[in-house]
Amino acid sequence: MEDPQALIQQAEKLVSKGSGGWSLFGGSDEKFWDAARLFKEAAQAYERQGQNIQAGKTHERAAEVREKNLKELTDAADSYVEASDAYRRDDPEAAIRCRERAFALIQQSTSESKQTRMSRVKEILGQIYEHDLKDLKRAREAYKEAAERLPKARELNANKLWTQYADLAALDGDYYGAIETYDRIINTMIGNGTMKWSLSTYCFKAGICHLATGDMVGTRRAVESYRQKDPEFSSQYKYKLLEDLCNAVDNHSQDEFSELLFQFDRTSRLEPWMTAILIKVKDSIEAPDDEFA
Repeated sequence: MEDPQALIQQAEKLVSKGSGGWSLFGGSDEKFWDAARLFKEAAQAYERQGQNIQAGKTHERAAEVREKNLKELTDAADSYVEASDAYRRDDPEAAIRCRERAFALIQQSTSESKQTRMSRVKEILGQIYEHDLKDLKRAREAYKEAAERLPKARELNANKLWTQYADLAALDGDYYGAIETYDRIINTMIGNGTMKWSLSTYCFKAGICHLATGDMVGTRRAVESYRQKDPEFSSQYKYKLLEDLCNAVDNHSQDEFSELLFQFDRTSRLEPWMTAILIKVKDSIEAPDDEFA
């Protein structure tokens, strides 16, 4: 197995030669290319040894040579992404720093795929914020920007990102922001043969968020509008559940609400996200005023 420290020493010598008097005789770019290659090989050796922090630092060194010495911004961005991947498990903050640097370099590109690449970087940033740092607000912002940067032709991918944004918005208590985003997705699905199979799921999610706002008049109105947008929705258990849950809230009955969820979950499993929001709705139900009279 290659010794990563030996590879790094070779790489640093090449950088020194390329930057110093040796460069007067030409061939400095070749030295820098070789140095970047050796740094990458050393980083990969560290990865095989499970030394993630050292791997990240060494990928960063390769990125610096490609960015500052070779002025190869696309290759430098790729190296910063590799550094981010290496750092992620042990130092998510460093992973974010490297990916943000990659984003900045890609932003300077004139490539036709520029926006798609920037979207992908933001998507992974969203995942790091959400799963590694548990920072829902910054995760939402990253997913939103990732979705906004995708072209119209990638609408299916954009909807996936908008879904991630809306799901986190709801978990963060921004129900109206989530509703607006689900409605946006629903409108792209109407009349689309590829997407129509998921339409009822988004109607259900939006309906749950309406329920969480506590506005039962607005919730019933919204559920009716979803029934009109998706005629099949009214024949599904999801539509009936929303209607019954509205009644349970109007009846100030946590027990009735809980029983409805229990019976539904026996036949159609609720996603963890739906369960989390619906539990918040149940806990917000207050007993009628005359109960304590």
